[in-house]
Amino acid sequence: MYAQVFEVVDPPHQLVTRSEPEPSNPSFATTYTLEEENGGTRLTLTYSGYERMPEDIRQQNIEENAFGFGMVLANIKAHIEGENLPYPQGF
Repeated sequence: MYAQVFEVVDPPHQLVTRSEPEPSNPSFATTYTLEEENGGTRLTLTYSGYERMPEDIRQQNIEENAFGFGMVLANIKAHIEGENLPYPQGF
């Protein structure tokens, strides 16, 4: 388990969190950006910090995080649409 620190809170446009990992691990930033688009809202999620990881484990970490962020996005979509969360336990 690791802590997340809010770096930017700019409602309703952007939220940026940064991980506070163990001293030997790299820090990662997650940026959520909301923009109006065609009468709706586009959510863009950017996760940065992979460039500070050793190459031999980078791809595996990207794949694992892609699965987790897929769960996060599915929960956000369900919440917006008033449906039950597909992953109520989180990720």
